[in-house]
Amino acid sequence: MKKNTLNAALFYIGTTTALSLNTSQAIADSARIFNPDNSHYYQRFDRLKPSFKNAKAACKGLKAHVATLTDDAEIGFVYSQLVSQSLVVNSYYYLGAFYTPATFSWAWITGESYNGDKTPPPDNQRYYMAMATKDGGWHWVDTVYGDNIAGYICEWDGNHYVGTAYVPDLNNNGIGENAVLYHDYSNNKHTVDIRDPKTHKLLNRFTFDTSTNPPVDLVVMSDGYGSNIEVAVLSTSPKNNVKIKSITNSNAPTKSITFLTPQHKVRAISFKPNENGNSFSGLTVVGVLQNGKTTAETRDSSTGKLLYSDRF
Repeated sequence: MKKNTLNAALFYIGTTTALSLNTSQAIADSARIFNPDNSHYYQRFDRLKPSFKNAKAACKGLKAHVATLTDDAEIGFVYSQLVSQSLVVNSYYYLGAFYTPATFSWAWITGESYNGDKTPPPDNQRYYMAMATKDGGWHWVDTVYGDNIAGYICEWDGNHYVGTAYVPDLNNNGIGENAVLYHDYSNNKHTVDIRDPKTHKLLNRFTFDTSTNPPVDLVVMSDGYGSNIEVAVLSTSPKNNVKIKSITNSNAPTKSITFLTPQHKVRAISFKPNENGNSFSGLTVVGVLQNGKTTAETRDSSTGKLLYSDRF
């Protein structure tokens, strides 16, 4: 067995023997936790005998990646807060490192500089890295000895930024504002920050749906008179929904409009001023079905009334 070069603790890397997980043991995913040292979020997912491919896809689906532990502090945090807390004893959790036989090298899936033991496995086959619940040791895991894998660790590199939009000058200093939409992983809220690019001051913050699925897109629109400016956020959860909040009138209620069908995967949102002749904008949401057919549905942003639908 090879001793890892990291100094925080005794981590060992080596081929593992197959372990039989006790399927009667309780399995429960951890909560998503925040690491103040690097402002990243992590979560342990307990899955019986997952493949590395499935672990990678699952993390990606959550806008994360399999955890890449690049310094001693991060290693100690993930082990003490997540891996050591697993209810499945004598097991392992995938990290985001893999060995490529063609290049005789280990690498992190994010492309970060790999900081573990770089010694090739003796049989020069495809291997992945996993952390042991017993002592935090790092071990080679191949596709044959999958019985000892109890899950994987996902990592979010801070907030997930989705999009930006222009906002008319709110504080009358001659410069329009920037609206940025992001998924705040500390509370799973869809958040829009509005800042003055001249002073860098945060002028307002709006929070929308709470969901583990990040929002999709946003637009900023005004009524026909320019007196009411609204921000609209498109989300896929729990359904294809647009939430609308007024930027200039904090007392105005939040509006909610559902677009298309649950079978559509929404892609983008846009608006057209005074589309229905009532001084309110028309909102258009584009969605795609599994068969590839695309629909652009337009609704009145005030009433939610369907104006028209185009298929592409």
